[in-house]
Amino acid sequence: MAMKGGFTRGRRALEMVEGLGTTLALLGLLVALLYAVTRPAVRVRIDLTEGATYELGEQTLQVLGALEEPITFVSLMQPATDALAKATGLADAQVAAARYVNALMHEYVLASGGRARLEVLRPDRHPEQIRALVDQLHLTRLNLVLVRGPTRTVLVFLDEMVTIDPGDEDLQAELVDLRAEAPLTSALLSVRAEVPPRVGFLIGKGGPQIDDFGEFGVGLFAESLRGQGLDISTFDLFERAEVPPELDVVVVLGPTQPLGSAAATALLDFHADGGALLLGLDPEQPEAEDGSLEGLLAQLGLVRSKGILATDVGLGVGFARGLVPVRTFAPHEITAPIRRQRLFARFPLAGAIGRHPSAAADVVLEPIALSEADVWADRPVGEQGFGDFTFSEDDSELRGARWLGVVVEADEGGRVVVFGSSRFLGNQYLGSGGGQANSDLGIHTVNWLANRSDAIAPRVRSIYESKVELYEAETHEVFVYTVLLLPLGGLLLGLAVWFVRRR
Repeated sequence: MAMKGGFTRGRRALEMVEGLGTTLALLGLLVALLYAVTRPAVRVRIDLTEGATYELGEQTLQVLGALEEPITFVSLMQPATDALAKATGLADAQVAAARYVNALMHEYVLASGGRARLEVLRPDRHPEQIRALVDQLHLTRLNLVLVRGPTRTVLVFLDEMVTIDPGDEDLQAELVDLRAEAPLTSALLSVRAEVPPRVGFLIGKGGPQIDDFGEFGVGLFAESLRGQGLDISTFDLFERAEVPPELDVVVVLGPTQPLGSAAATALLDFHADGGALLLGLDPEQPEAEDGSLEGLLAQLGLVRSKGILATDVGLGVGFARGLVPVRTFAPHEITAPIRRQRLFARFPLAGAIGRHPSAAADVVLEPIALSEADVWADRPVGEQGFGDFTFSEDDSELRGARWLGVVVEADEGGRVVVFGSSRFLGNQYLGSGGGQANSDLGIHTVNWLANRSDAIAPRVRSIYESKVELYEAETHEVFVYTVLLLPLGGLLLGLAVWFVRRR
């Protein structure tokens, strides 16, 4: 019997040791996990958001892995505080957008291996630091991110990273789209480069201006290009009929005056020397008597239609029929992200682009933006610059898909992209609440022309998330329950079991 009692006491001691060992092991595991998730060097985040909102793309990871100098992200977010913004929900939408951007930048920091860091400056906590940055960088507004490298700083504005429907008195504001990775990664590429690509806009021929933020200007487009880290400037061809040799890309948008033979020759010489051209030509654009514009296009292997594309699908009437939706984007580096996102662009009062009958055999044309098959080319009526936007059953107007954007590839010369419209890059089609595909198409085109294919890496972003936001007090409660109370409860339970079995 003594032997049996000794065996029982030994079993009880063994069970107690096992219970204590299990409890200590669980406690150690929880402490290790807590340590891991609070250490940037070893932290791994599991992204459960729909669309992998915070999962960085392969190109972004490559850019971060190639960083040789430290990079700093500075977040300057100031959500609206006025009564109307609060009533319509705009303030809440801006707060949610700022949280998304800051969380995504935190992922950049984690993936950089210590080569990037994040500073979040809030107007209520860091007014002096913000004021100093405003004076230093001549900022005219907040709600942006500064991407700072060793020698350069690039601005990325909130409306480039998200789309917010501002709502009104009847409809609440809504955070529509999240797309911060593309502009942030492009900014990283820009601050990493010693000399940014230089883009020159031709002026002096009329057309939209890059310093015009009104309805018919292209100020938003130029600002977006600057946000990409591109060096934007203007030039004319009056005093010297030669494109500045330091330019990498020349942009010609919707001139309202004849181009002239000297300007056309200067552009062709620039192209022959390897310079890249972006032409946005409206169908009613005037021709010079010497046929300079048509001659320029012919040299590039192109011809443009004089008819204005229109569609009678939907409820549009009159000029509204001239707003052609573009849902078909052919496979190309420029359009690949837009195709993945399944977005559509809007081309107002546009013309078709085609292959010139005498184009050289080595000229390869790749259409990248195409209309639907229900579109027709509306012919001008009398001396008017526009048609009547009513389909004619005769042979003068035929339905069919048209090319609205074309890439020109040739054995010699620089890259060329031609669109049958300049208006699709206008402020009214790039503003808040829409125009993402229009903006992306223009920005991706310039990046491609500037040989910055690695800057074309946006991905689909969904605003529907499985992320849980915790306040500081709630985080403390989670710590207490998981690190203190749960292990302590296991320890007490083990002791209770041992005590009961001992009796």
